[in-house]
Amino acid sequence: MKLHHAAALALVGWALIFPPLVGDRVDIGAPVNEWEIMGKGFATVRDCEQSRTRVGWYGYANLTDMSDPKTRAKEEADAKAFFQRRTASRCVPDDDLRLKTK
Repeated sequence: MKLHHAAALALVGWALIFPPLVGDRVDIGAPVNEWEIMGKGFATVRDCEQSRTRVGWYGYANLTDMSDPKTRAKEEADAKAFFQRRTASRCVPDDDLRLKTK
């Protein structure tokens, strides 16, 4: 690799993106510009991937009445959707032009 290529790669940051939901399913075929940026500015793809595996579910269970079956069902559906999105998430260069075209 030439030195100027290595220097260019060193300047690239990484972004963690999650696919959108369509109804109750994850749309991994959606264009990248429709994906949600969950984190940006990771120094390396490894940092981004580590963050991707650490992202946890921070729902509203502690703020809502979980004894209500409707509330519990919604919280469970939200958690399931989040984990599906996290599983399908990707790390991409944060200067990827597809992230900027909405």
